[in-house]
Amino acid sequence: MKVKARLLCRKGQQEGNIQIVAYYKDQQKEISLGRKIDKAVWDNERGIAKGPAYQMLNVQIRNVIRISLRPLTDKLQISQQLT
Repeated sequence: MKVKARLLCRKGQQEGNIQIVAYYKDQQKEISLGRKIDKAVWDNERGIAKGPAYQMLNVQIRNVIRISLRPLTDKLQISQQLT
């Protein structure tokens, strides 16, 4: 399973919503953080916001990834469809 954070931006917008996405085989599960940030401060490679001003936001992103990964992993161990 691969879990990462991404910035979802609408066409022509300079701000985007942060989403946590889990991929497993042909399934995908998305969780929105409900936070908007500017495209210029988002690091696509690392999946976090750049700069010390966004340190707490990056902690929140890592926590959501860790917390959401556990129930998804438990479901996969018993071969259930992700919902």
